[in-house]
Amino acid sequence: MDKITEALSKEADAARHTGRVVPVIITFQSTDAMKAVLASGITANNSYQSIPAIAATLTADQIYQLAATPEVQLIELDTEASAFCQP
Repeated sequence: MDKITEALSKEADAARHTGRVVPVIITFQSTDAMKAVLASGITANNSYQSIPAIAATLTADQIYQLAATPEVQLIELDTEASAFCQP
């Protein structure tokens, strides 16, 4: 699916076989879309003020179900990010 990044797709497929959950960041089409998904029972671990997005921990089935909804723009694996400064 084009709403799921390649890294997340691999993690979700592996998680589907083990039943484990996957940390994700979900970006929505709008704040109203985000609120609608949250009202459906998805629990946010964190939310972001500058963009309509949340961090959550989901099963593979939840990931694929959310990706099929028009409210969701992108779902990606929530991993640690770092930036490097060049002098």
